[in-house]
Amino acid sequence: MFKKIKNKSVVQTVVDSITKAIIAGELKPGDKIPTELELAESFGVGRNSIREAIKILVYYGILEIRRAEGTFVCNGFNKIMIDPMVYGVMVLIRS
Repeated sequence: MFKKIKNKSVVQTVVDSITKAIIAGELKPGDKIPTELELAESFGVGRNSIREAIKILVYYGILEIRRAEGTFVCNGFNKIMIDPMVYGVMVLIRS
């Protein structure tokens, strides 16, 4: 009936960390997030993992990429969108 719990992927860990920073108010709507390189160095992971995490957050409308400016927390997102439980359900449904 139940499956063994697997370790989180690196991408999932990055997504979770960014969403937690938004929920905690460390990142607010309109804030520019660090560059891919800066995030990769901070997390100690490869840039591809950062890129994938950002793609997921853009897909859910939490981040937006502005060419030649950077990546920003979207204005007008709903905090319920990034609630960890809701996010987990969305990931399961998408799989």
